[in-house]
Amino acid sequence: MRTVRAHAQLDERITRMSEASKLLIRAVNAAIRLERPGGPRFAFPRSHKEAVMRYVALVGRILFSAIFIIAGFGHFTQAEIGYAAQQGVPFASLLVPASGVMAMAGGLSILVGYHARVGAVLVAVFQVPVTLALHRFWAETDPMMAQLQLAMFLKNVSMLGGALIVSHFGAGPASIDASLHRPTAGARRPHAA
Repeated sequence: MRTVRAHAQLDERITRMSEASKLLIRAVNAAIRLERPGGPRFAFPRSHKEAVMRYVALVGRILFSAIFIIAGFGHFTQAEIGYAAQQGVPFASLLVPASGVMAMAGGLSILVGYHARVGAVLVAVFQVPVTLALHRFWAETDPMMAQLQLAMFLKNVSMLGGALIVSHFGAGPASIDASLHRPTAGARRPHAA
């Protein structure tokens, strides 16, 4: 019975993921096409290495943020709310959708690189209670479920680490944040005193 329910939940998540991935692709395309009044959004790189690294950071942000955006949609389903309630989350019907908003807002912020540090903090604040409340591998009696919960716990801890890195370093060069803080062509930079 548990396996049938797990397969049904997996099928539902796959369907949501394909719909969410289409939205994710549209958002990335829109972010790349953005232009500023003073010229193109992205400045021309000075070297091949700089050009490659500019887009490595962008690809990293896309890959990192995808899970928060895609999984965030699930936080509005009865299946996710019921699972959280079953795991002992208080006020699950309120807290699970609120955590979905946090995950999606943080993920979208990181994806497009707009206030990415704030988005990363949202993701980090989201990760801590979710990881501790829903992936309690130490409380599982079934060895298979304990292994699964341990893997999920470690996945969330690594995502928390990624969020902390983004919260410190920001979005990188191919981002709206970098575009807004880059001087326009012909603008003079202030000299150090």
